[in-house]
Amino acid sequence: METSYSVRPSERRKGYATEMLRLLLLHAKKYGYKEIYLSVEKENKPSHQTILKNGGTLEKTFMFEGEEIYRYKVEL
Repeated sequence: METSYSVRPSERRKGYATEMLRLLLLHAKKYGYKEIYLSVEKENKPSHQTILKNGGTLEKTFMFEGEEIYRYKVEL
C-alpha cells in the first residue's frame, strides 16, 4: 500500500498531519498490518516530527534520485 498526505499551508501547525497519520495507522492495524514503513526527504522536518509523534523509529537512510531519504518504521 502506498499513500501520501499533505496539509494546506494555511492549516499547518494545527496537528492535522499528526492526526491523519494516526488514523491511517489505525486503519492499517485494523486490516492486519503489523508494521508500516514511511519514507520522507531529509529536508522535510515537519514530516519527520509527525512520524516520530506517531511512534516511528528511523530504520535507515538512502539516496533516491539525488535526494537523501529517511525511512521510518512504525510497529502496529
